[in-house]
Amino acid sequence: RGVPHLPRPFPSPPGTPMPPASGQRARRLRRWALHGLGSGVAAAAIALSLRGTETFQRQEMGLFDARVRAFDGRVPADTNVVIVAVDDRSLEALEPQLGRWPWPRDVYQNALAYLSFAGARQVVFDIAFPGRDLKEPVKDTVFAEGIEAAGNVLLPIAFAHADSAEQALVEAETGGTGWIARFALPGDAGVRGPRGYERALVPHPLFGEQAAGLGSITFHADPIDNVARRVTLVEWHRGEMYPALGLAAARMADPERFGGPVRPGRDTLVS
Repeated sequence: RGVPHLPRPFPSPPGTPMPPASGQRARRLRRWALHGLGSGVAAAAIALSLRGTETFQRQEMGLFDARVRAFDGRVPADTNVVIVAVDDRSLEALEPQLGRWPWPRDVYQNALAYLSFAGARQVVFDIAFPGRDLKEPVKDTVFAEGIEAAGNVLLPIAFAHADSAEQALVEAETGGTGWIARFALPGDAGVRGPRGYERALVPHPLFGEQAAGLGSITFHADPIDNVARRVTLVEWHRGEMYPALGLAAARMADPERFGGPVRPGRDTLVS
């Protein structure tokens, strides 16, 4: 009556070992494993051999730039930070009134007075003022007095290994740049770092000595394409540490968080 049911196989009890693979199957698995391992080793060797080539570095930089652009703008800008930019349009539009670059120093004094009136907690200039205005020295004096009165102005410095005409001009006018040492970062007592850069392009002391702080704008470009992709937080100059301009601004804005002695590590900066 009907088709008889075939017996169903019962599962093996727990702990029962699997039957060994046939010799041919085992050899095939070993061959696949060896082929996979060899392919991985070969790919790694090729990648390591290409890592130091210019072609590989350009591709790596291109991928880095693409990642930065992809994630740029995800976080809204802080409305407490205002950038007053001097661009090509500014130079062109204001040339009839101010003349060609560099502008007279009273332009910056007027901007500083306006920002102070508006309640700026600090004013950070990313413009170098290395020498005096020999044509209108009175405007230099007015600007220096404005920096002193504001009490919250930061000015830029830059470091280099080679001599520069601007640096030679400052040293010729002032007898040296040793006065910038008071703006160096405090470090661990008794610890001296490398001498680092020998040359410093600094603001003229007429302005720099009235500033609340100095910060480095030393340019670090990738040698392949001369594009700057990283910022060094500290620079060494004649055995002293100097902050980047952004770090100097942060230390002045929030001394409880960013102030105090600084201890640079291999990839970190502890404050």
